[in-house]
Amino acid sequence: MKQSILLGMVILLYMVFSGGRAKDSVLCTDDGIFCGSMVNSDDDKALAAINNYLSKQEKNQADSVKLHLLKDWLECKSCIQEVRVLCNSCIKTYPAQSELSVRLTGSEPDDVLVLDILMSNPLKAIRFH
Repeated sequence: MKQSILLGMVILLYMVFSGGRAKDSVLCTDDGIFCGSMVNSDDDKALAAINNYLSKQEKNQADSVKLHLLKDWLECKSCIQEVRVLCNSCIKTYPAQSELSVRLTGSEPDDVLVLDILMSNPLKAIRFH
């Protein structure tokens, strides 16, 4: 019985992570507008592109999975060097907010933007600071 449950969990995890990555690899190729807005500090256009991606995420995925898929999607952009999930639902608003650090390609290690994500369904990028 334990082996059946374990096998089921492994299959479920594989389906969740492999399914999301296949979709992300297609979306990685379209980064011209997004990167242009990031380089030119046009937050409204960058947030619109992020929210367009977030609106297409599966509604029944766990919030932590959605955040990591967003991290992967951002890191596949040519203008993004590194993204880290700083916290998941750590800002106690309604709904809660999460934060991601975003370092642009060619920027100094200490020069990072923080992206606030509203943990609604779908998730929503609300600001850079």
